[in-house]
Amino acid sequence: MSRVRISYGPSTQKCVWSKMKKKTKKSDLIVEKHSLIPKHVLCSDKEKEQVLEKYAATIKEMPKILPTDRAIATLKAKPGDMVRIEREDSQTGKTFFYRVVSNE
Repeated sequence: MSRVRISYGPSTQKCVWSKMKKKTKKSDLIVEKHSLIPKHVLCSDKEKEQVLEKYAATIKEMPKILPTDRAIATLKAKPGDMVRIEREDSQTGKTFFYRVVSNE
């Protein structure tokens, strides 16, 4: 099987790129509905305390996630909040991961 490569000139590339930029805005990208993005849920204070107790950890020792992360943009999470990430796997079932929202 042979490959065919098509080259476009600079003016065509510029035209295509400008049309792509006009069609897609950053606010239009809703990543939490994508099939490859696991479900992100904001934890309650009670659940947060239970997780910290279960893993014998402090807030500073937990893995971090930025408040600007697109996966939690709609959660309106603030620094110090905890997010539960639910991942589905055919072999292990549902697995939970926890992240603390941090500006660091």
